[in-house]
Amino acid sequence: MMAAYLSEVERGLASLPRRRRRELIRELEASLLDEAESAGLVSEEAMAAVLDGKESPAEIARELVAAEADTSRHRRQTKLLAGGAVGLATGGYLLILGMLLNRPWRFSLSFGLAMGLAVGVGIFWSRSRWQRFNPLTRYLLAMGLGTLLAIPLGFVLGKFFLWTWLSYGTFAGYLVERFQSKRRVLAWVEDNILFTAILFALSTIWFKSWFLEWSDWQFVLRAMLFNFVIQVGVWGGLHLHRMLDGHWLLKPNRA
Repeated sequence: MMAAYLSEVERGLASLPRRRRRELIRELEASLLDEAESAGLVSEEAMAAVLDGKESPAEIARELVAAEADTSRHRRQTKLLAGGAVGLATGGYLLILGMLLNRPWRFSLSFGLAMGLAVGVGIFWSRSRWQRFNPLTRYLLAMGLGTLLAIPLGFVLGKFFLWTWLSYGTFAGYLVERFQSKRRVLAWVEDNILFTAILFALSTIWFKSWFLEWSDWQFVLRAMLFNFVIQVGVWGGLHLHRMLDGHWLLKPNRA
């Protein structure tokens, strides 16, 4: 059903270069899968219902061709805003914490920019390329890309490369795929606790000694709060991207 729908749209984009047609079809497919998965729709009949609520393939193709310049600019802005949400959440939290603990603001700015512009924008820009894959492959690709994009985070302190912080990019990539479907509150807590434990384990390897006594609950809770901020940032960025993306793609059927 969806393959036929996309084929009709692609035929209507015949005036565009072949590479550009593929990009648009890939993004359209990703948006359709995104919407269906977020609503818990997996069957062909459910996908048919989603498609019935959209504009016809010919209408979508005409609008995309007519607004190609604006569409390209809008896509870039949407991904920047989505990634910016991640950076704003993490950098903002660190800025407030730094003011309370009398730490320099440059750290929060550097971390927020690296997390938002490198990790956030990079993942949102690339994720349409793997949306058609099975869930495990999507997780692995998102986490792997997030880890690579987090390399600038390792240099934020400036003194040495802190490789353990690459895990923040891994976590962000994981969350982008994890939040494709609705999550229970308990699942947020489980992910947070698991990642906090992994981060402390990596830090133990880095320092070659036990990094933290778990009896230091103040530090543990502060770490979990920061991880929760990352969760909220990715969740907000993903939903912002989905909402803004829908203004130029997948408009409701007016008939």
